[in-house]
Amino acid sequence: MWWIAALLGCNPESPPTFYADVAPVLGARCGACHTSDGVAFSLDDPEIAAVLADDLITLARGRTDAAPYRMPPFAAVETEACAPPAPWKDDPRLTDRELAVLVAWRDAGALPGDPDDLVPVDRPSLDLVGANATLTAPEHLVAAYTGVDPYICFPLDPGLSETRWLTGVQVLPGDDRVVHHASVLLDPGRASAALAGSDGSFPCFATPGAVGSDSVANFAPGAPPSELPDDAGFAVSPSDGLVLLVHYHGITEDVVDRTQVALRYVDAPPAHTARFTLNGVIDLDVLPRTVDPPLLVPAGATGHAEEVRVPLVLPDGARIWSVFPHMHYSGVSQQVFVDHGAHGGDDTCLIEVGRWDFDWQRDYVYDAPLDALPEVHPGDELVVRCTFDNTVDNPSVVTLLDDLGVPEPFDLASGNASTDEMCVALVGLLFP
Repeated sequence: MWWIAALLGCNPESPPTFYADVAPVLGARCGACHTSDGVAFSLDDPEIAAVLADDLITLARGRTDAAPYRMPPFAAVETEACAPPAPWKDDPRLTDRELAVLVAWRDAGALPGDPDDLVPVDRPSLDLVGANATLTAPEHLVAAYTGVDPYICFPLDPGLSETRWLTGVQVLPGDDRVVHHASVLLDPGRASAALAGSDGSFPCFATPGAVGSDSVANFAPGAPPSELPDDAGFAVSPSDGLVLLVHYHGITEDVVDRTQVALRYVDAPPAHTARFTLNGVIDLDVLPRTVDPPLLVPAGATGHAEEVRVPLVLPDGARIWSVFPHMHYSGVSQQVFVDHGAHGGDDTCLIEVGRWDFDWQRDYVYDAPLDALPEVHPGDELVVRCTFDNTVDNPSVVTLLDDLGVPEPFDLASGNASTDEMCVALVGLLFP
């Protein structure tokens, strides 16, 4: 035990304590959610942390094993088959050294130590710095859970008199007990406004083409605000609207939610325009809803693999700044890479997700200057490889079956509903 303390640079005669050694680790890696004003129970209390010490270590170690649930919820992995081109921004995973701190503290008795030894904790910030506009969705009644999660769209009017450039977005849940995740989409021509009912909303998840063609941000609890690299932005004109798409997860009581969206605009056109491509298609409204051959995950299949290849149709010299992998309940792993094909050279692996969890989705953003981001060219192919397990050995499939009241797995075909399946990746592109 004491050799660990020596390795960490601690005095072997002075065992690690919560305030001096553990609190900074938990604050930096878990503090986005697990704090007194966060969305989950607080780890600021040394007694709570001590009771959970074994679990904290098990979950942190789980980043490399096959356990179904691990914390922090960050699914990107580095493997021999996939070495991403840059580190990840806001990566909450514990380092080996930080894990060793937790182990040494637990083995020494999980001592609280002296509160005066607490150093300022560098918590991840969930605030959008420089936000200069806020849009508020209408109140929405989220009924007590009936077994089906509602997906609701709220058309929002940015109220612009001239084109401005969106560089940051933060979704602010009205009631974080029911806001499972959300997306903000650009709505050219505000076509979605005609779909809204008297309450200012409409159900939208399973309605292809019901919302605008461009995603500009995605939100999950505990995730940082969506921010573009320096000197890049989404153009928003006076004729454009925004759409807030919220996935609500019901609880045992009716809840009224009123979610807001904080925005950061700049007036001068940046050097790079941002767009998202879903499986290589820029205009998301024309994205084929099925693939050829059609995606099908048979009931009882384990280790089932699917691959989707789509040529990139884009101007030359685009760079990739983020990747948002997406599958549904039977998903196990995903790998996204660029096949440079006609241009020669090795493939570029963008991301590998080694432990897919439908409940923890996020944008994975590269932490690198713009000129170091991976470059793509017309004719390159975006390749998405997915592995599925449609058996009761997959806890997510069990959750799906329980929610539906279905006794055993059934065939899953490609589609938009949660009871379908997907093998897609939303990739953020920057164009000069």
